[in-house]
Amino acid sequence: LCLGQSTTIGADPVWNIEGDDYSWDNSAGSGTIDLSGGGQDNGTVIVSPSSSTTYTLTVTNSSGCTGQDQVLVDVISVEDATFSLTDFCEGSANSATGIATSGGTFSLNPNPGGGVSINSSTGEISGGVPGTTYTVEYTTNGSCPGTSTQTVSVIASPIPDAGPDVTMCVGSSVTIGADPVWNIEGDDYSWDNGAGSGTLDLSGGGQDHGTVNVSPASTTTYTLTVSNSTGCSGTDQVEVIVINSITPTFDPIADICNGDALSLPSTSTNGITGNWSPGIDNTQTTTYTFTPDPGQCATTIDITVIVHPIETSTTDITICDDLLPYSWNGLTFNSAGSQTATLSSTAGCDSLATLNLTVNPEVSST
Repeated sequence: LCLGQSTTIGADPVWNIEGDDYSWDNSAGSGTIDLSGGGQDNGTVIVSPSSSTTYTLTVTNSSGCTGQDQVLVDVISVEDATFSLTDFCEGSANSATGIATSGGTFSLNPNPGGGVSINSSTGEISGGVPGTTYTVEYTTNGSCPGTSTQTVSVIASPIPDAGPDVTMCVGSSVTIGADPVWNIEGDDYSWDNGAGSGTLDLSGGGQDHGTVNVSPASTTTYTLTVSNSTGCSGTDQVEVIVINSITPTFDPIADICNGDALSLPSTSTNGITGNWSPGIDNTQTTTYTFTPDPGQCATTIDITVIVHPIETSTTDITICDDLLPYSWNGLTFNSAGSQTATLSSTAGCDSLATLNLTVNPEVSST
């Protein structure tokens, strides 16, 4: 039997003659065999030895004759069920160590329910609630199984907040991290990619809320780790999306004539919105600058609009009156004077040509 257990020894009865006396050594017991009376005694006894023991039974009859028999009670040591558990951080590995006898079964006793479970082979707890202590029981599976228990607590880990993903233009900078990234003063924080680290100071003179300013050259994911005084840590990530500069593009703007209607588009052909400066002037050639609205990662661009001026010319002609009426560029002169004709320049714009006509009377010969 297993150490600590008890067992009954002796046949039932140990001898079949009523009134004979029996005796077991090792103080196991003695008495007179009573097979039919009210207080029957068949000679069996219950023993619980601490080690393997041979018990000798002696039966003596009324004539003084005796007989003996022996029985071995083999005591097997209970298997060593000791193991170790260490308080663990929320979400981290927490299997049992130092298991004296492998192959046993772990269980939670009592079973807390609520989604908390234990791996029966390794003793690792899943779904443990931070701040809660659990009792873990281990039972070996041999012929004399042993059982032991350990308590283990789940330590709360920080839950940092790296903030929402952000978008920035190449060459600029942006601040990442919620403000603060974690609400426990004195906990340490660290950003990867060399972004920065420190100790959270939420109320002191040199406050440090864990936010950092970054200026990556390309889209980058930053991981924030916060560690507390118990050595537990938590992480969160934020992606900084870097957009390359965009150059606005526009359809060619045709030359105009002085005074013609002129408008410039507020949205480029590649979707960039913005404003032009200086103000539109349809009387002279001007270079305009397009400044994109903020947040589009777009560059400024210059466009020159050519305004062709109205060309003017003046011609002086003197004729004799016998040449009247006089025609010039579609104009008809019946006498001296000035008239202006509207013509078209090489640029397709109006050209004003003025003729000053002088008429001399015809001279008669004598």
